[in-house]
Amino acid sequence: MDTDIKVFRVSKGNKVLVYVCCALLIVGCASLIFYQLLWGGGVYSVKVISLSLLGLAGGALGVCGIISVLKSRLELLSDRIRVVGMLKNKEYSVVGLKGFRVRRIQGVTFVELISASGKKVGNVELNYDGIDEIGRWIESKLENLDIKDLNPEVAEILKDATLG
Repeated sequence: MDTDIKVFRVSKGNKVLVYVCCALLIVGCASLIFYQLLWGGGVYSVKVISLSLLGLAGGALGVCGIISVLKSRLELLSDRIRVVGMLKNKEYSVVGLKGFRVRRIQGVTFVELISASGKKVGNVELNYDGIDEIGRWIESKLENLDIKDLNPEVAEILKDATLG
């Protein structure tokens, strides 16, 4: 059992965003159910039942979103990275990794973990508190492949006399 575990939870901004959106979804879906049951034109009509089921599904989705944020965390151990989520947990051993690349997709930053064979092993989304400490830990354990790939290109550009 590792005693040197650093645990990072979802950042406060993301928590507030998810809580507000999920609460609005739950309230909206609950009011849809109550509206249909009270003024929908009969408890056993197809419209009332289908919209009530839609409301229940939306409310369940909102509850799952809140539970997901509460359970999500990133654990940095001395020799591995563990990502804990609501439905699945992933663990990556630092020993089997060649390095990492930083990717940004639609405003979300990911650390892409690369195996020794050069294949992508997994992604770690950086939506946690303490992102600076996470970055320092990852850089101390793994090689930044973006910088490694950039250095030969920069050297080649600097050698080219036509570029000035």
